[in-house]
Amino acid sequence: MILSKKNGSEKRSVEAIRCIREWIVNNYFKEGELLSEVTLAEELKMSRTPIREAITYLCNEGLLDTIPGRGAVVARMSQQDIEEILDLREVLEPLAAASAINRIPDKEIENQMKLWIQAKVDAEKGIEISAENFAKWDTQLHGMLRDYCTNERLREFLNILNIQTGMFVIRSWGTKAFITETINQHIEILKGLRDRDYNFLKRSLVNHIRSNMTYHLGR
Repeated sequence: MILSKKNGSEKRSVEAIRCIREWIVNNYFKEGELLSEVTLAEELKMSRTPIREAITYLCNEGLLDTIPGRGAVVARMSQQDIEEILDLREVLEPLAAASAINRIPDKEIENQMKLWIQAKVDAEKGIEISAENFAKWDTQLHGMLRDYCTNERLREFLNILNIQTGMFVIRSWGTKAFITETINQHIEILKGLRDRDYNFLKRSLVNHIRSNMTYHLGR
């Protein structure tokens, strides 16, 4: 489903997609939980039509599954799902980075670097970083590689993979060692971007994704 026009109905559909997606990724709904169109419409103060369109869209993103006779439920993220997502990211993110590395503005890289360095300082001080904030920052950083990539189909595919990644990052949020290691990995990715050094950037991306495999899959 393409939501490119800007009439009132489609604006409501886009807003419904954004809100429901955020609730799913942030684990406000549990895996396997049945979503009620009526309840969602009441919560978002919308008719059921944009809710229904949003559910269809989110099914295509892999966040929801449709069960005949019941409706839409929050997708369960299996170990195989996580493995497939990370395997694809290991191949596709360096490909996106190759075309994005010289197109991302210095200011955006600088802002991201400041954010992750501050996160490192906070973590070292023992200041708690919420899973929601961490997932948001992760999405922003990897989103730069996606958004400045010149391959439109690759951008769309990575968008879905990054959204699905957010689901299991929050659901398996855990140890201080993982948090510290992941922060350092993001800083390394940003160094590669800042220096416009593709080989360094690719190594940093692959190291980061493989580290996620170790943490989430024990590989």
